[in-house]
Amino acid sequence: MKKLLALLLVLAAVLTGAAFWWSQSHNNSQPQPRCEVVDRGPIVQRLASGQGKFVPRRVIPVVTDVPAGKIVAIHPHAEPGRFVEAGQWLARLDSTQAELTVKRTEAELASAMWDLEQARLRLTEVEAKKNEADAAVRYAEKYLEAVRSNGNTDLEKKAQAQLELARQAQKAAEVGLKAAEAAVNAAEKKVEAYRVGLEAARKQLDLCTIKAPEAGYVLEKRIVPGQLITPQAVPVLFLLTPKLEDLELSVLVNETDILKVSEGMEVEFSVDAFAGENLFFRGRVEHISLTPAQPAFSGLRMPVGLAEMGNIWSLLSGSSSGPVNYAVTVGDFQAPPPRAGRSRAFKPGMTANVDFIRRIVAEPVLRIPNDALLFRPPSLKHDVAEQIRVQETTSRKPVWVWVGNGHRGHMEMKWVTIRPEATDGRYTQVVEPSELQEGMQVVVEIPPPPQKRGIFETPVRIGPN
Repeated sequence: MKKLLALLLVLAAVLTGAAFWWSQSHNNSQPQPRCEVVDRGPIVQRLASGQGKFVPRRVIPVVTDVPAGKIVAIHPHAEPGRFVEAGQWLARLDSTQAELTVKRTEAELASAMWDLEQARLRLTEVEAKKNEADAAVRYAEKYLEAVRSNGNTDLEKKAQAQLELARQAQKAAEVGLKAAEAAVNAAEKKVEAYRVGLEAARKQLDLCTIKAPEAGYVLEKRIVPGQLITPQAVPVLFLLTPKLEDLELSVLVNETDILKVSEGMEVEFSVDAFAGENLFFRGRVEHISLTPAQPAFSGLRMPVGLAEMGNIWSLLSGSSSGPVNYAVTVGDFQAPPPRAGRSRAFKPGMTANVDFIRRIVAEPVLRIPNDALLFRPPSLKHDVAEQIRVQETTSRKPVWVWVGNGHRGHMEMKWVTIRPEATDGRYTQVVEPSELQEGMQVVVEIPPPPQKRGIFETPVRIGPN
């Protein structure tokens, strides 16, 4: 019994000591402050921002002039992202009626050409008769002169009558010649008309084959086999671009910020496709639209054919009753860096988050985040607070750094003063020389302490073990 009592007393003492140690150690623990690193970089003011899409600088719309037609075939290469050669057929329309028109016009042309040949043969015959009539007139005139010189009155009368008959035949031949010439002229015009008609019919037949006007990459296909198309219903069948890598960035900027943007201004942007890589790219403003960007993009400056880019450009449009935005064209940007030995490039339709910036300090300078200047510890000793107040009267500002206190593995907060210079609202330049050095950690926040829990309290688990 005594041994059991002694054992219980020892166990109680151990538990009491453990509880005391646990309580002291947890009560003395402080939450780790949140810090940011002192670095070097430019001081950049962000004047405006917007979201944009990468679009090709030059877009080639593929259209058709056929009044109406049914799609019967599409080339296997006429798919988005595929390359097509100039003149390569992309789609075919039902050409049954066009082929019949060509055949009918060819037959009509052949008939007209036969008529022309007959008219020319008739003209040759009439010309021969006219020549004979002319020769007869000349003979009759010479005969009449010869008879008159002999003084034979009877023969002279006969010769005069022959001359009159020859001249009448000559006039009839002239009338026939003019009629034959008119018939040939009419036949020639008829042949020319049928030739023009045949050329138009063949052109119409050729229009039933949709061809690539230039070599390039297919951006968009807007038709499917069996679809009935008209210039009004489907004005553009395909969209091509000569170079996929020749892009520009079209950004929508709200009317509250557009007056802060100017041509030639530098921009900095990130791309959603490279999220998590902390990549930022630079470019410059090339053009600012003078009119708001409407849902149909009326007034929006864009390359030829770009207004037809429904899938890509529709992502930029806003509601007519929504906020007013202006389109800003950004160019002169560098390509993404290669990764794992593979080249990477921007693609049409990628989303970019764009900041329009002004460099207050262009060269890299020592800088700290503005949150570090705003930070103050929850409690300050009176003498430290007084020292800080005195320093602030001399245009110096206190900053708390997270440094080692000389004990292995132990860190503590220590305050130093700096002389701030230019700021962009996010970073502030530190005048050098300074106690702060690049790579130091400055405190920007101390999280609230965790709730205390008794030694015998069991945490509640939520969800599966």
